[in-house]
Amino acid sequence: MKPSTTEASHPSRAWSVAFASLGFCGLSTCASEEFVSPAQQASMMGSTILSGYVDTSVMWSATAPKDAGAVAAFPNTIRMPGRLYDTAARMNGFNLNVVSVELDRPLSNESWSVGYHVQVLFGPDVPLRNNYSLASGATEQVGLNGAYVVARAPVGNGLELRLGYFTSPLGYEVYDSHQNPNYSHSYGYFIEPKAHTGLTAKYDFADWCSVMGGVANSYSAFIDGPLTHRKTSKTYLGLVTFNAGAFWRRDATLSLGYTGGNTATSAATDSFPRIHSFYAGARIPLYFTGLSLGLSYDYQANFAAGVPAVFLFPAGPMSSYANAAAMYLNYDIAKWQLRARGEYATATAGNTILASRGAFSSSRPMFGPNDDKFVGLTGTVGYRFWENVVTRFEARWDRDVAGGVPVFGTAAHPLRNSVTVGVNVIYRF
Repeated sequence: MKPSTTEASHPSRAWSVAFASLGFCGLSTCASEEFVSPAQQASMMGSTILSGYVDTSVMWSATAPKDAGAVAAFPNTIRMPGRLYDTAARMNGFNLNVVSVELDRPLSNESWSVGYHVQVLFGPDVPLRNNYSLASGATEQVGLNGAYVVARAPVGNGLELRLGYFTSPLGYEVYDSHQNPNYSHSYGYFIEPKAHTGLTAKYDFADWCSVMGGVANSYSAFIDGPLTHRKTSKTYLGLVTFNAGAFWRRDATLSLGYTGGNTATSAATDSFPRIHSFYAGARIPLYFTGLSLGLSYDYQANFAAGVPAVFLFPAGPMSSYANAAAMYLNYDIAKWQLRARGEYATATAGNTILASRGAFSSSRPMFGPNDDKFVGLTGTVGYRFWENVVTRFEARWDRDVAGGVPVFGTAAHPLRNSVTVGVNVIYRF
């Protein structure tokens, strides 16, 4: 499940640095003073935790036609719908995926507390986030995965407020792949919202139930989400998490979430949400030590600009749908991590969330009776050679089960199956 937005999910070797001292003490002055370690400075002046990782991979498409290329011109471009970061452009070669640098000031145990979180990304993953970068445009390779201020107020059990740019609360998986069971992201993650700029409030009613609600500028992942009509149209967020610790096992959880809103390019008539995402996910420990089961389900309804969302509305020119279900089996033994994921995803043929049939030159009409349907199996084996290094091998098989002209392979040589293998190595600091 997604980690808490305020807990520092960093390796044990994260550095504590008192940045307040930097820039206010010249070399000549500091040289004459007694040396104070960064840890001592942190305890005296308030600490900021510096951490991050370097994510690399080697990927291979085992089923690509011989004349196919990751970035070849049509009709020989490898087609891999539903793959967000391990894209066709990364197949058959070596990759630097991303460098992540994080700064955190966690909340203290005091009744009133304030902190912040910043995660800056460098590398090819940034334009794939589609949030526009810190430089300009959607192709620059410097961007944010989150930047917000968080505060706790002494209201009841403690009210936690977060303001700024943050990742979506929905989903079993997160962007940072080393926190997920598998290297490649799921179909469910593919169709979920990714990030928002807004305000959230989280309250723990009891040890077994917490509720989060919020409002954001837009459904889009763009930083600040500059809605054309943001005064009259907002995106709404909600998440309820149940923890079975009160009556069974504390690490057994169930989460139910919702996000509804409009894109950053919404029409003037979009005064009500027209994109709705629903999520349900569970983590269940099994009877053997280190063995657990994960379940997730994602659903999205996407309506045309200016059309209010009406559920059970027939698929057609005014509406499209996508949903994905996944089951995860996780087993940790000594330094080994064994992961398996099974998926089934469907979408209306006109829904470009998974695969637009028109874009893939299929014989199916854009709004016809034949939906997109995919199944996927992913196996990941990890071994911890070093405490702060994630090393894993992964094999993934996807199949187009919708019938008609398949969307894998290339337009020149369409295939029903896609098989990829890869090695992912991440150094965390």
